[in-house]
Amino acid sequence: MNKLWPTKKIGEICKKIKAGGTPLRKISKYWNGEIPFVKIEDLTTSGFYLEYTKEKITQEGLKNSNAWLLPPNSVLFSIYASIGEVSINKISVATNQAILGIIPKNEIVDFKFLAYLLKKFGKYLISYNVQSTQKNLTLEVVKNLQLSLPPLTLQQKIVKILDTIQEAVQIEEKIIEKTKELKKSLMAELFKYGAPSFRKGRRLKKTEIGEIPEDWEVVRLCNVAEITSSKRIFQSEYVQRGIDFYRSKEIVELANNSFKSSEFFISEERYNEIKNKYGVPTKNDILITAIGTIGILWVVPDNRKFYFKDGNLLWVKNLKNLNPYYLKYFFNTFLNRIATLPIGATYKALTIEQLNNFQIPLPTLFEQQEIAEILQTIDQKIEIEKKKKELYEELFRTMLNKIMNQEIDVEKIKI
Repeated sequence: MNKLWPTKKIGEICKKIKAGGTPLRKISKYWNGEIPFVKIEDLTTSGFYLEYTKEKITQEGLKNSNAWLLPPNSVLFSIYASIGEVSINKISVATNQAILGIIPKNEIVDFKFLAYLLKKFGKYLISYNVQSTQKNLTLEVVKNLQLSLPPLTLQQKIVKILDTIQEAVQIEEKIIEKTKELKKSLMAELFKYGAPSFRKGRRLKKTEIGEIPEDWEVVRLCNVAEITSSKRIFQSEYVQRGIDFYRSKEIVELANNSFKSSEFFISEERYNEIKNKYGVPTKNDILITAIGTIGILWVVPDNRKFYFKDGNLLWVKNLKNLNPYYLKYFFNTFLNRIATLPIGATYKALTIEQLNNFQIPLPTLFEQQEIAEILQTIDQKIEIEKKKKELYEELFRTMLNKIMNQEIDVEKIKI
């Protein structure tokens, strides 16, 4: 690190730094009280500010354990397993032994600046970790971590810069969440009342899948599509480079627009052999995850070359009077219902038979298309906002690194 700013140990700039503890779980009177109890999973899901915990303990649980109460605007820092997670608690909390509570000396260090410093340099402490059954740090290692510390006024300016970017990230998160809520309510409405331009004078009827427009049918999926899987590809058939071979993981990524590259491939010769003998997925076919996280659908958008793993995925093809995106959105509406259909001995799995019997409402192709286009527009809005959020997150990482490495003269930045 650049030495333009003086360095101090974390232990020198804190009023108190101490790990927490966990009350005995077998003693029920220690739990379900009023004191929020922080575990690492709360840090990883809360983001930079922690306002909620999954569990709470009682005053008696606090007194009879190593847990202690941290005031709001303390810094929480994980030292076990997921080392280097950082949050600022906006409420009074106790923590377990995997988390250090840090109360800074406000006259020396701004609490937000300390949190940003730890966000930048905390993970470097992994190289000092003590190996046991899992990675962890000791209190002494953290207390002796040397950090560069500018004057308090400059710390506050840095916090303002980083906070501004963080606020932009949070705004995008709220927009994404609100748009998802809009999509959810729209889906419920569209699959009950139909597309807007078809609603005039329309009546509803009760069916085994709920109320739908009177002129819609209810059909089993097997009546409007063919459901199958793939031919088995053995591990010995994998090649270094070739035709993409998708598993559930890749289909989930493709469905979420987060796919980067395949991990496995088969030869073009094997692909062509399968294509000529059995056929391969083509544009507007659908692949559905059938094991683990089941019911995730990906509509094949083009005639790309790929093949997929048998058992893990089901293939919906030869659609008759059925828009693939309409089917995708209907499946998303009833995802919870799909997830409860199969019950395996050791894990959940969706079978061809169950999918064949899955009932769907069937309007005309024109109405299916209108419904699909409305929901695709919402999805496009969500993707645009996600990309904006990613850009702000990248800007935050860049600014955090450059500022804390003293590569930027913060005093020259006008805010």
